[in-house]
Amino acid sequence: ACPVGSYSNLQGAVSCVVCPAGSVSSETNSTECRPCDAGKFQSLANQTTCQPCNNGSVASDTSATMCDECSAGQFAEAAHLPCRPCHEGFFSPNGGRTQCLACASGEHS
Repeated sequence: ACPVGSYSNLQGAVSCVVCPAGSVSSETNSTECRPCDAGKFQSLANQTTCQPCNNGSVASDTSATMCDECSAGQFAEAAHLPCRPCHEGFFSPNGGRTQCLACASGEHS
């Protein structure tokens, strides 16, 4: 029987395979590892759950092993959405933002 965090897809197997980073197995006797959903990641092997990205960081693809912080001038409203540039009249002075700031009166971006 394979413990959580590992799997075996062979009938009668005597050894189990550890789920690689970016995937998980939360049940004993799993026959496959499940990739982390977009917006979540797992940086370690042999794990049972994927972790959500922090606000302003994204994992747009499945099987992510880390989240990418949005750069200055960009924002991400949710971790499963890609970073987008700030709209005209708004700015983002640093990375990791969930929204852009409005330019002061008389200024523009």
